[in-house]
Amino acid sequence: MVISKKPLAILDSSFYIHLVKTNLINIFLEHYDLVMTKKVYEEITYFKDKSLYLPFDIRFLLKLVEDKKILIKQPKTLVNKNLPFQVSKNSGEYFSILLAKEIKAIVFIDNGRPYSFCVKNNILCSNIVEFMFYLYKHKKIKKNGLKDKLRIICDSIPKNYLKEICGFYEIKRI
Repeated sequence: MVISKKPLAILDSSFYIHLVKTNLINIFLEHYDLVMTKKVYEEITYFKDKSLYLPFDIRFLLKLVEDKKILIKQPKTLVNKNLPFQVSKNSGEYFSILLAKEIKAIVFIDNGRPYSFCVKNNILCSNIVEFMFYLYKHKKIKKNGLKDKLRIICDSIPKNYLKEICGFYEIKRI
């Protein structure tokens, strides 16, 4: 992977899947160089050798890796005394947070407790809703497009993400 001047983004499984579902992966690639832990890669590609059909999100990830547009990296330290209480020790979130802390990069994570842990512990993080509103604010997507994308993922993200950010932008209905 050739690292450019773009910031590094560490992706968790749920965030990556939401990017693909909402068709925002290519816009995301314009803004960030991608890093993913081996654990997250394994979570996403789990069925790659067990199924005749590969969903688009798996095929796309395999292509990103093949094209060296994403770096698979492991954190050097695999233990954090505070983290296991908030996040399962064998989860992609756990490894993503450790790596983000280690290399001082932003972690994109869509699960409530791991995200809250990052916020409380000053680990730079964002979620899919915040990324979408960033795109909206910078006129990369329009309000109707934003609402459509939020509808696609609204059942698979913590409701407080939507309440907080929609209230801030005065969006009453999704």
